[in-house]
Amino acid sequence: MKIKAKIPEKAKIVVKPGQKVDFTTPLAETTEKQMIYIPIAEMMGFDAKNIFHHLKQVIGDQIQKGDVLAENKSLFTTQQYLSEVSGILREIKHDTGIIAIEKEMNNNHVLNCFFIGEVSEVYDGYLELIVEDVHITKLQEEIPYFGASMYYIDPSGKYSDADLDGACVFAPEFDPMDTVKMETLGAQGLITKTKFPSETMIHQIVLEDEKDFAHVQKKEYPYVLIGHEPMTILFYK
Repeated sequence: MKIKAKIPEKAKIVVKPGQKVDFTTPLAETTEKQMIYIPIAEMMGFDAKNIFHHLKQVIGDQIQKGDVLAENKSLFTTQQYLSEVSGILREIKHDTGIIAIEKEMNNNHVLNCFFIGEVSEVYDGYLELIVEDVHITKLQEEIPYFGASMYYIDPSGKYSDADLDGACVFAPEFDPMDTVKMETLGAQGLITKTKFPSETMIHQIVLEDEKDFAHVQKKEYPYVLIGHEPMTILFYK
């Protein structure tokens, strides 16, 4: 059985088909970028409106440190401007004579998987995951995209601090005061029958059909993922 999971579009995806993944598996690497603005017309002494006559690169070009960015020729001399950074030429302003180069910084950020299973295929913007069983249902309201493990509150209402870290908590109802503690302990969301007033930022998730709530409660699926399709949620194992 396969499910779809969204993945970052502007990142290096490091998982591969056939790989078994969990919440500790690196999913993607993102690189912080910085825009470098160069007043090249002013620096080289030509009129900004003539910038395209002097530039040796076009928007989208990959620039290496030391590449010739622009030339200004006179009768006896040729002045060149060599790039001091490597990056991609993103912008040329003919009114001010400024160009912008997007530079990649050295510090990479790693995003771990927010799902568990075996990767089947990786596509642009999503991947397919092989799982054992899944139940898909509709949401009453749209929820920001995320995935987590599930924790089912038993009738006693007791839980330990470690139970909620990174989990989506499932219960027919919640004490609003108790949800403050749950948020502090790292709970990612609350799945319940009806929304309630709360001072927390934690997501309240209400299923469209109460029959689905009863089904999930009975099966106790260990994992949850907001659906690839709008207004859907997946419970799976």
